Amino acid sequence: MGRKNVFIKSMLRQPIRAMLLVVLMAAASFAFVMRAVEYIVVNDRISEISALFQTVGVLSHRDGITADASEAIEFIAESPYVSFYDRRRGFEGTLVDMHNAYIEGSRYLRASWVYRHFRDNFLLQEYINLMPRLRPMDGFAGFVSGDSFFYGELLYIEHIYQPPVRGPRNWVFTPHKLLTVQVDQVLQGYPERLYEGQILRLRMDFPYVGFGDSPLANMEIGQRYFLKGTFYWMLDSMQLDSRIITKYMQPLGDVDVWYIPVEPSETVDTAALGLCRQLEFARHVQSAVHLRTTKDMAAMPSAQEDLGLLSLIDGRFVDMDDYLNARPVVAIHRHFAQRRQIGVGDTITINVNADQHLVYSPYYIIGNTSDTNPTPEPIMAFPELGVLSIPDGYPSVTLVLEVVGIFDLIRWWPVNTGWSSINKFMFIPDSLLSADWGMQSAYFGDIAPGYAPVLWYSFMLNDPRDQVNFLWDTREILADMGFRASFVGRDGSGFWAAADTILMSTTLNVVMFSVLLILVLVFTVALFMWQRNREYAILRALGCPAKSVFAQSTAALLLFGLPAVAAGSAAGWFFSLRLAEDSIAGFGEIVTGAVTGARIFSFERDELLAYYMEAALPSVNWLIALCAIILAVVLVLVAIGSLRAARRSILEMLRR
Repeated sequence: MGRKNVFIKSMLRQPIRAMLLVVLMAAASFAFVMRAVEYIVVNDRISEISALFQTVGVLSHRDGITADASEAIEFIAESPYVSFYDRRRGFEGTLVDMHNAYIEGSRYLRASWVYRHFRDNFLLQEYINLMPRLRPMDGFAGFVSGDSFFYGELLYIEHIYQPPVRGPRNWVFTPHKLLTVQVDQVLQGYPERLYEGQILRLRMDFPYVGFGDSPLANMEIGQRYFLKGTFYWMLDSMQLDSRIITKYMQPLGDVDVWYIPVEPSETVDTAALGLCRQLEFARHVQSAVHLRTTKDMAAMPSAQEDLGLLSLIDGRFVDMDDYLNARPVVAIHRHFAQRRQIGVGDTITINVNADQHLVYSPYYIIGNTSDTNPTPEPIMAFPELGVLSIPDGYPSVTLVLEVVGIFDLIRWWPVNTGWSSINKFMFIPDSLLSADWGMQSAYFGDIAPGYAPVLWYSFMLNDPRDQVNFLWDTREILADMGFRASFVGRDGSGFWAAADTILMSTTLNVVMFSVLLILVLVFTVALFMWQRNREYAILRALGCPAKSVFAQSTAALLLFGLPAVAAGSAAGWFFSLRLAEDSIAGFGEIVTGAVTGARIFSFERDELLAYYMEAALPSVNWLIALCAIILAVVLVLVAIGSLRAARRSILEMLRR
């Protein structure tokens, strides 16, 4: 090309002039790319840092967290300020071939209270009635601990009249009998609490079975029995020998039948004893999990860092992409993952049916126990609603879910959430279950189709800075409905004030240096055309077509300009990082304050602070795109210059 291209030969014979063009194009490319990349990096960092100041809108109602928010949801959805809303739903599902992790079950509901509120739902009443009770005559039904059915040899019986030293509750220390049994066959029970070869105790309290006419009088040491017991964490913690698990002894269907003698290897007919239903419910309770559907876990109020209720331990949260594509994924609690040895990438299978009932609220996070205080006390409320499903409910669906995330609650506090049914919570995309599924009944009365508890609703604005405008526009109408809107999250006014200033500065720099780039390139192309005016005239005089002249001039300019643009852009690419770091430094105090206030461990704060304050170059595709923009401008200017030259006469060009 160089041998036939007159423009290239001429530029090689005049290296100083050619070098001037190269320097001008390199300098213009350097300045433009430097400022453009600075804007990209700063804008990206601001977008990342803004996550620290993300706010989520929530509603509250004078009737509490169970108030129906469906009307308010429709109203808010029409607001121009709202970009996204999450209308969550709750379901009780059952794990397939797996137990839940709530082995220290301690959640109870007064059975008479259920009968009063669900008097027309006989199946639900039966379910509550068959749930394990703390003691045979209690009016409380345990939701999650579950009964144990097993065979074992009676080793000995103890008569306890005096309480042990430790323990705050006197009723646990009433006179009672302790049966020590060696288990040889398990019919139903948590594997951590009941297994073959285990030595365990069964406790029977005298106030509930009588002292003189104990039904245990005919039991024989060394005899094998079919038995039933219920584990209760407080009872186990009160025993002097904590190495042996203790359960409350329970009657087998009838209060007068507490045990059945059996021969070695013999089994009982559970159907004849009327235990099939009890076993079915026990399996259901011990495999039940609390499913919560969502569009995006990161946008839930409980996931906001200033509350610190939901913290990601491994993997990721269920996100909007999962919801839009109906991906079968799930985020599970840390305690469940550890107890069942499940990790990110593993799968679990859950059955869900449409027969769901809102029965109680709320849940509590339970604190750790100690020798001086063996009773866990609620240290922080985790507001949620209790949902029960009936095993016979239909239609049903089976979900095979991939675990994508593992979460925990209030990680900054030494809390053992194994004491709480919170470890049964799992989050899945809302699109996995039919939109028609919802609550069939509730403890507070009848519910309308499409019932949406106010607790299960949240929303986000297009711009967090529009909070005041949104609240002002919606306040009166929401108040007429009995609702009040508020926002959960950190106050980002200081951050956005600094961000607006920095963004305005970097934007002005980009605009100014873009204009400067165009001016320099116009001058460079004009200088090139002026320097090569004689060659244009000669080629025109020789009868060369205008297209051929344009091609030769463009090739000559690109031959010298392309390396200049590449070198200048590369230098500006790397130098922009220093400018971006200087701009981001303006957020130092704000980000440090936000990260320091986050309820996470100290070493995580350091990592988080370094992440937010460290500028990183964007994808190299940006560099290629910016170079392409510069070369495109050069081509357009050369085309314009060639078009103007073609319109001038040859004599005029030679005179100039």
